[in-house]
Amino acid sequence: MQASMFFSLSLNFALCLEITLTMKNPFYPAERRMKFYLVGALLSALTIPMLTLEKGLFTEKPILEMQRKLLQLRAFFGVLIMSIFVFVAISSSVMAIRLTTRPGISSELRKSFAIKQAIYLSIYTLSWVCYFEFNLYVLFLTTAIK
Repeated sequence: MQASMFFSLSLNFALCLEITLTMKNPFYPAERRMKFYLVGALLSALTIPMLTLEKGLFTEKPILEMQRKLLQLRAFFGVLIMSIFVFVAISSSVMAIRLTTRPGISSELRKSFAIKQAIYLSIYTLSWVCYFEFNLYVLFLTTAIK
C-alpha cells in the first residue's frame, strides 16, 4: 500500500519537474526523460516506505527509548518528504507560470494553465494532508512521551 502511495508521490515530483523543464525547453522530447522518472519513482517507492511510518505502529505495550527514537526519526522523515513535495510543487508551478509570460503565449492560455495547475496542486496536496498530519502527530506525541 505505501509503495504505491510513494510511487504516486514520486511521479508527481516528476510531473512538477517536467512542467518546468518543458516550459524552459519546449522542443526537447519528454520521452527521453521519462525513463529516468520511472526508474526514480520505482526506486523511491521501494526505499521511502522503509524510512517512514507504517501501519500497526501503536500497541498497548510501553514504548522503549530506542523504539521512540526510531519512531521520531521515521515521523521526521515523513514530514520532511511532504514538506519537500509541497515546496517543489509550488516553486515549479510558480516558475512555469512565470515562464508563460513570454511573448507568443496568450493571456487566456496563461490563465487557463494557472487555474488548472492551482486546482491540481490543491487537490493533490489535500489528499496528502492526513499523512502529513499523522506524521506531525506522531513526531510531537513521541517527543512529549518520556
